[in-house]
Amino acid sequence: MVVWLTQGATVIGGASLGSMTSDWVIVGTGDFNGDGFADILWYNANAGPQIVVWLTNGTSVTGVGSRFAPGSPWTVAGTGDFNGDGMTDILWYNTSSGEVLIWLMDVASVIGSGVPGSVTTDWVIVGTGDFNGDGMSDILWRNATTGQLVIWLINGSTVIGGGSPGSAAADWAVEQTGDYNGDRTSDILWRNTTTGQVLIWFINGTLTSGGGSPGSATIDWQIQAMNAD
Repeated sequence: MVVWLTQGATVIGGASLGSMTSDWVIVGTGDFNGDGFADILWYNANAGPQIVVWLTNGTSVTGVGSRFAPGSPWTVAGTGDFNGDGMTDILWYNTSSGEVLIWLMDVASVIGSGVPGSVTTDWVIVGTGDFNGDGMSDILWRNATTGQLVIWLINGSTVIGGGSPGSAAADWAVEQTGDYNGDRTSDILWRNTTTGQVLIWFINGTLTSGGGSPGSATIDWQIQAMNAD
């Protein structure tokens, strides 16, 4: 694994952090120890199953933590700071029952957990983000049949509110979430899988407050990452 440190569109440094065997998969990134640096979350479905957190500082691994994890049909559906303590947590989804589980984390230690609810299996988690600006991550759902979006507003492992900002046709896919207009609430970035058009919905709580299209790219281009801070 190699990390490129960038400034704008310029690579200003980089290094190899190390490697893992091919049965380990990166399932998320986040600040798992609250030091202000992004860390790496690995998952191995065969070894336990097990999660491993690599704590990083620029181009170095400064620590490693691990613990056993739920097995199939549980999958890592996202990461975020769901309790506002400055450390990234893990969101699990049961693809068979539709149940959701949140692990509140300190590095690789679970310091709390809870089940905020469950849904029918035609609902899929498509993102996390702080949609109401309370400093805690929320859950973004999409219905695979109707295209409707629903936001669960989360405090720890409890749903404190929710609503639907709208829906979109099947050829529109949710690509990312992030704060694109600087109002300290996460927004939704869409991409049309047929035309390549990009569309942003500005979100306030569970409502769409505006939006627009910054442009298009041919479909051989893929959005891999974003920075919308």
